[in-house]
Amino acid sequence: MHIMFYCNKYLLKRISSIQSGYSIRGKIPEDHNGELKIIRMKDIDPENGIDWDNIASINPVSKRTPLFLKQSDIIFSGRGTKVFSVAVDRNIEKIVAAPHFFVINPYNNLVNSFYLSWYINQNIAQKYFKKNAGSSIIINVKRKVLEELPVLLPSLQEQEKITKYIRAIKKEHDIGQKLYRKKNQLLTAIISQTKPEEK
Repeated sequence: MHIMFYCNKYLLKRISSIQSGYSIRGKIPEDHNGELKIIRMKDIDPENGIDWDNIASINPVSKRTPLFLKQSDIIFSGRGTKVFSVAVDRNIEKIVAAPHFFVINPYNNLVNSFYLSWYINQNIAQKYFKKNAGSSIIINVKRKVLEELPVLLPSLQEQEKITKYIRAIKKEHDIGQKLYRKKNQLLTAIISQTKPEEK
């Protein structure tokens, strides 16, 4: 299938606001009865999104009002062998991102957050990060580099079409993976019940 979209090019800072995660020094002080929820590195994955079931709780470490996440925000991880982003896909009260993340808030009149998160994870953006923030192995994206990321942006309507297409592809992939696991488990069960011949 051949698809063509007309795109404008924007710097990321022109189509979103960008802020650092919740400021904490040292280890994150988890508390099961804490007032806030916090998304840590181990809670996010570029393929599967946010693991909402295992998010930790903390108590505030400052009197300043935190930057609470909301649906349509994007969490960006800019350190490591690969950088990536994940879109926040639900509203939860009093939830923050860990300090090593950047929080991208797209301007909704221009940008679909799922499209933008997907774009950041694609090769075109990854090559930019490696060129401007990489070393031989580790990438460390500073705010300035993230702000200057060129983004190819079709119309909002076309972004939504692309988002639906991406979700359909992912659903098809997930179904295929589940089918593979079931067939593999079946073969393993058959082999384990086979009586070996003595030689």
